[in-house]
Amino acid sequence: LDIATERKKPKPWIPDIVWLNCLELSRKLSVFKDLPELISRNEQLWQQWYDQEAPENVHVPEIADRLDKLHKLLLIRSMRMDRTMIVAHEYISDTLGAKYVDSHPLNIEVMHAESTERTPFICILSMGSDPTELIMGLAKKKKKEVQSVSMGQGQEVIARRYVSSGVATGSWVLLQNTHLGLKYLQELEETIAKLEEIDTEFRVWVTAEPHPKFPIGLLQMSIKFTNEAPVGMKAGMKRSYAWINQDMLDIVARPEWKTLLWILCHAHCVVQERRKYGAIGWTVPYEFNQSDLNASTLFLQNHLLDMDAKKAKDVTWSTIRYMIAEIQYGGRITDDWDRRMMITFAEKFFQQSSLEVGSELHAGYAIPMGNDVNVYRAAIENLLPEVDSPEVFGLNLNADLQFRTTQAGEVFDTIMETQPKGGGGGAGKSREEVVTDMCIDLLGKLPKDFSKDEVKASLSKMGTTKPINVCFRQEIDVLQRSLTVVRQTLKDLQLAIAGTIVMSEMLADSIDSLVVAKVPQAWLKNAWYCPTVSVWFQSLLSRYEQFDRWLKAGRPKSFWLPGFSNGQGFL
Repeated sequence: LDIATERKKPKPWIPDIVWLNCLELSRKLSVFKDLPELISRNEQLWQQWYDQEAPENVHVPEIADRLDKLHKLLLIRSMRMDRTMIVAHEYISDTLGAKYVDSHPLNIEVMHAESTERTPFICILSMGSDPTELIMGLAKKKKKEVQSVSMGQGQEVIARRYVSSGVATGSWVLLQNTHLGLKYLQELEETIAKLEEIDTEFRVWVTAEPHPKFPIGLLQMSIKFTNEAPVGMKAGMKRSYAWINQDMLDIVARPEWKTLLWILCHAHCVVQERRKYGAIGWTVPYEFNQSDLNASTLFLQNHLLDMDAKKAKDVTWSTIRYMIAEIQYGGRITDDWDRRMMITFAEKFFQQSSLEVGSELHAGYAIPMGNDVNVYRAAIENLLPEVDSPEVFGLNLNADLQFRTTQAGEVFDTIMETQPKGGGGGAGKSREEVVTDMCIDLLGKLPKDFSKDEVKASLSKMGTTKPINVCFRQEIDVLQRSLTVVRQTLKDLQLAIAGTIVMSEMLADSIDSLVVAKVPQAWLKNAWYCPTVSVWFQSLLSRYEQFDRWLKAGRPKSFWLPGFSNGQGFL
């Protein structure tokens, strides 16, 4: 939909994309057929609902009685995209069951029991997801030797020797970062598949980042898993207390131990959760992972045992704060402001008041008391909230708005990309017919190219060497490149669909994007970003209008800053 040609939105507070979503809802679903009229008639009531922090928990104006859970999800997605995943979480939980949305900590021992000597394990790496500690821990429990090698140039010889030894003796082999040595993986696949005799205790563990040339055969014969950091405080605490057992709780007799362990796990979840907010959370995306929690737990354990041996009465908080904030977690931190943030968290969490009965680390995050590990696990399950406020992580509510909007956008992009490519479009048209009509429509609206002679003459009159005119010339060049790319792509798409020219990868990608109203990647290169092609194209027309008026009528009295590709340079 094009905001310029559609029905005008009633009030400025409604974003363009929200109004277009409401119009589309009214045309596609009868339950929303009068939605634009209702918003226009009672816009103050709808604005109050729209401005709510959690509109999904508030009565929807006028149409609440006719909405089921799916319709409510569609309305939230259309008007408040940042709350989409929260409502989707509730919808899946209510319709399919809570088990489909609950976090389940990785149980590597159960996974091992499902495997055979001819079943490799492949761990898909992501930030903070190194499974080495878990693999080594399981090997120690099973009393197995692990031969480990980090793949790279020249490491194939070592890997080959380890695998040959493993299949004969039953030892385990850990091949790390195999995306740096993909050639050997094809050899590994053939070795496992064709070798007649392999010791039944042999296991091969492979870690790799996603790579388009990873051997398909090895993927099909393996067990795939990932050890990503859990999302949310509840999931993070659940994973931590799946790792903590009763023996660990009983290892230190001092009463502070169990409380300090809970506080440490809470702090670990907070520093991991801040990563999802991007540069607002941490200036540098540090790979805090399970090894940091392990090392900090070991330090706390040794420190309290040492205090017990010396008959010390009070906890030395300054030592604990320094070791955790400056050494254990601080060892990864390179930015001074991030270090200051970590020290602040340590001062907030690790203090004497935290040991008092009924104390809270944040409103709604009370510290449980007990000697049984199940008491703590039950507290995680029953007392921690399902949705965390960003204030738990020391952030403003606006940080959550940005993160949740980005998250919902990525989820829907993934859903659209995985849709079948052969289906028809609207009104029974094929994908190709839909794209052809769109190309004709957009080409009809696309303005003509800037004339070099006109630009040169206009700039000469205004002063070619003036800084503002130098910036103006650069902006025209950037916009002209976009005009050229868009015009050529729209023409080539029509020719490729008709079979006149070869359908290139770039053109195929453009068709996939335009069908779902996304902006083709070729257009986004060296240009501005917009969520939909209609908004992007309207921005293109607005930019052209601003610069064309500047050329013909001279320097304007005011400027539309979002219409500059380099607004900072212009200022």
